[in-house]
Amino acid sequence: MAIGPPVLGLLALLLTLVTCERQLTPSERKIVSDAFLKTFQMSQVPQIRKPRSEVDIPDFMIEQYREQTGLDVDTTNFRKPGAFTGHSNTLTTFPGKLLKHPGTMVKKGTIVEDQTVLQFDFQFDPKDNDMQAAILKVYWKPFLSIKRKSGSFRAKVSDLLKLGHDRDSQIFSPLDSKKIHHRDSELDEGWYEFDVTGAVERWLEQSPQRTRLLIEKSRMKVKGYSKDVGVLAQGSFQNPHLMVFSESSAHKARRERRSPRNKPKRAKHRRRLRRSYPCERQSMFVDFADVGWNDWIVAPAGYNAYMCVGECRFPLPDHANATNHAVVQTLVNSVTPNAVPQACCVPTDTSPISMLYLNEYSKVVLKNYQDMVVEGCGCR
Repeated sequence: MAIGPPVLGLLALLLTLVTCERQLTPSERKIVSDAFLKTFQMSQVPQIRKPRSEVDIPDFMIEQYREQTGLDVDTTNFRKPGAFTGHSNTLTTFPGKLLKHPGTMVKKGTIVEDQTVLQFDFQFDPKDNDMQAAILKVYWKPFLSIKRKSGSFRAKVSDLLKLGHDRDSQIFSPLDSKKIHHRDSELDEGWYEFDVTGAVERWLEQSPQRTRLLIEKSRMKVKGYSKDVGVLAQGSFQNPHLMVFSESSAHKARRERRSPRNKPKRAKHRRRLRRSYPCERQSMFVDFADVGWNDWIVAPAGYNAYMCVGECRFPLPDHANATNHAVVQTLVNSVTPNAVPQACCVPTDTSPISMLYLNEYSKVVLKNYQDMVVEGCGCR
């Protein structure tokens, strides 16, 4: 699929600037910036509330970005094993705040909590993004102790509708649970994920002010203790993050246009990479620092978009990756060049890129953008 006119215009401008190897003028920077904003489906450059150096980029988001850059060509969907992320092409994270709970107990100088309440500053626009799935990612930190009891417990996550002074006065809706072992720090400690899609769906439909989640620890079944009493696992849940997978409206519209029932027949070998002269693919590196966007784009610093350069003259060689129409047009052009123009050397196959950036709320977002890298060129 050829890249759309806005991007083609941007690439042509960038080609000129790269060839000249000079700094962008203010007007040129404005043109490039506007073209990129349209490509990235943004109305304006995010106004970051604080410097990027002061924003904590979660390690798991960086790891997720690394995974996304290895996606197959032609897909911008997130692949999250065990999660129904659907056609998501955007991942937004919301750091959680640990709230003090009245039920906190102190046992022999050690704080022991059977409940953990999380509050999220949830700001999400459902008009342009269709939420597909939501995951709570939280770190379990066990307390080191010589008298550590061995066993296992279940961590249960619920949508907290009403916060009370004890469990009986709370109103909550169970969501997900995970079994956590309590043997030693190497086996216990680490990240755990819980499906909280139901809670986020409620937040979007109802009041976004009650955006709280509750984590409860069941008592461990330990040898030598009554089943009714049990032992409370010593440790705490830390560094909570809410991961929301969504599909942008533009991505959904493009996906529906590309569905098999709407897709026209194409040349059988459209995906074959063509780099032969005269119509060929050449390198063209896009540096986000050139337009002053390195303050909110975390990764990549730039990328090689490539471009298609060359002429489509008659007779077209077999490796020109030309359509039948391009062959006929080139033939007519060779006979009457003033009546019919030459076929154009254009992208015939493209691939997406993944971009990790900060939005206007200084939230970390990972998004995939379609048709950003030229993979093949041909005469059309």
